[in-house]
Amino acid sequence: MTSQTTVFITGAARGIGRATAETFLRHGWTVGVSDVDVDALATGWEHVTDLRTGRPRRPVVTTRLDVTDRSGWDRALDEFVAVAGSLTVLVNNAGTIVSGPFEELSWESQSRLVDINVKGVLAGSQAAFNHLRVAGARGGGGKGAVGAEREPARIVTMCSASAFYGQSGIVTYAATKSAVQSITEGLDLEWLRFGIRAFCVSPLWVRTALVDDAQAAGSVSALGVRLSTETIAAAVYRQATQPSRVLGVPRGVNRVVGVQTRALYHAGRLVPQVVARAVASRLGR
Repeated sequence: MTSQTTVFITGAARGIGRATAETFLRHGWTVGVSDVDVDALATGWEHVTDLRTGRPRRPVVTTRLDVTDRSGWDRALDEFVAVAGSLTVLVNNAGTIVSGPFEELSWESQSRLVDINVKGVLAGSQAAFNHLRVAGARGGGGKGAVGAEREPARIVTMCSASAFYGQSGIVTYAATKSAVQSITEGLDLEWLRFGIRAFCVSPLWVRTALVDDAQAAGSVSALGVRLSTETIAAAVYRQATQPSRVLGVPRGVNRVVGVQTRALYHAGRLVPQVVARAVASRLGR
């Protein structure tokens, strides 16, 4: 990509968000990070080294952000752009999970899940629009100094393999990730004219603290936890940096991460729905 070097990442205190921020920093990007846990967010960046210069790198902005707070989004992104000069990539990573029998989960916990996983993505994407549109106008569809086509601004959102088919034990979580995939697909269609692409990343279970809250999902024990945060961070980075077109045609929105995940993804599109249901049912036990 040309000139796409500023990124703002949510949920960056630990796990996938932290690994993603470290990956962008190592590649020399100007990075802003946010989380509700500002103490964890502010520490532990000393080991990150720019791959090109060998010098230590830290985020330029470290800010507390509750992704369900729409006005908080405006404040956080305005602060970042004031320091970084632009916003060319937004990574919607913040998310949570609750698991267990649907009828036993409290309404409050499920409402909070929807607020963070769905409304948080909606709020962040809307708040980022004007900043991304400026970056998109500079890059999307235009020509660089040497005549190469510039890339559009981007939103990259964390989705999940649970969006492929409803899951027992994590009914509401799977529903939020299906919504996230739909939001991503819709924004990609709607905002392309502004020079903005929207992508998502869909893994199976990743070695993070979130898995501890997902033990009621049978797929955790059935399929295991095989993916690392570094693997997912690399996938996010590829979504942010790879050409947005293949042979002149806009590239697909969803990057499915991991051999198991790809097998489930493609099988779900090839086999009859009754078979897909049977597989999901067995994994949920």
